[in-house]
Amino acid sequence: GDDDSDYHDREPIGGTYAKLSNFETAGKAVCSKLREFTAKIIKCCNDIVLELVANKAKETDTISGDNEYKDLKRLETECEEWIKTANMLIQEAGERAISHLKTPTS
Repeated sequence: GDDDSDYHDREPIGGTYAKLSNFETAGKAVCSKLREFTAKIIKCCNDIVLELVANKAKETDTISGDNEYKDLKRLETECEEWIKTANMLIQEAGERAISHLKTPTS
């Protein structure tokens, strides 16, 4: 018909909104995997730090792993920042796509 004002609100089956939903689902899965890998990496690094500190203690009769623990904490913080950044990028990309879909084209 002559009235195309609601054209942008319609979507064929399997269309853009479905693809956007798949994008968001995939994005959440990526962030979940990032969290999972981060936890594994931090655990491994923590085990390494504990071993280093134990070896230092045997060699020097003092227990000081302050630098190693600071590095480990920095790694944890950086990993968490990457996860937050990934979440924000995925959310922003989804919002932009939705905004683009709702904006009528001339």
